[in-house]
Amino acid sequence: MVDIDFNNPNLTYIPAHTKVGADIHVAGDLLVEGEVTGSVEAAGFCIVAGSLDGPLQALGVKIMPGGRVRGDVVAQQMLVVYPGGRLDGDVRGRQVDIRSRMTGSVTVQGRLTVGAGALVQGDVVAAALTVDPTGGITGNVQLLARLHGPDTTDEITDAI
Repeated sequence: MVDIDFNNPNLTYIPAHTKVGADIHVAGDLLVEGEVTGSVEAAGFCIVAGSLDGPLQALGVKIMPGGRVRGDVVAQQMLVVYPGGRLDGDVRGRQVDIRSRMTGSVTVQGRLTVGAGALVQGDVVAAALTVDPTGGITGNVQLLARLHGPDTTDEITDAI
């Protein structure tokens, strides 16, 4: 179970053992502990502790231990894949923190962090990169800030 304020009036909750086979659009935050098949758009944060099969767009995304997303993710602010979480899809975001395994390309306007024991299997385009000595990337890496100078956010924003 995820520690979250269930009194939040802007929270949409999909409990464990619940299956939703439809596109979901919420004006606030979304907590998925069940299974969703379809596209998801959240104006706030989306926390996935269950499974999501489909594209996901949100202000921020957290894939919790045991959570799995199979689809492309756009996180306007940040994306975190916690240890034990899994992401299979391309990612675009401002800040991305991978602490588990993910398969897909990553385009980051700011910093990509690959944590201890984490693995990104795909190509990376980022303005900044931090990789733990026990983490890894199996793909091409392009650091735009180093290639084009310090003011590259417009170029990366165009990609997002």
